[in-house]
Amino acid sequence: KRITGENVSEQTERLRSKKFIDNLKQSDPLFLDHPNFIRGLTKNGKTVLSKKTIEKIYEKVPAHPKLIDRLQATKKALMSEWKNHLLK
Repeated sequence: KRITGENVSEQTERLRSKKFIDNLKQSDPLFLDHPNFIRGLTKNGKTVLSKKTIEKIYEKVPAHPKLIDRLQATKKALMSEWKNHLLK
C-alpha cells in the first residue's frame, strides 16, 4: 500500500489507472485532430499554470511517434519548470 494512497483524489486515481493509460495510448488521432486539447492547470479555482505556458512547453518538447511519450516529456518539463519557479 502506498503511503500517499489515502490522500489521492478520485481524479488522480483515474488518471493513474491502467485503463486510462491504455485508452490514452490508443487515442492519438482523437487528440491530434483537436489541437486545443491542452488546458491550464488550476487548484482551488486559481490558475497555477496557464494554458499558454503549458502550450509553450509542449511545443518545445521534441515530437515523439506516440502522443503519450510527448505528454510524458511535457510533464517532466513542466515539473522542472515548477521546481525552478519554487526556487526563485
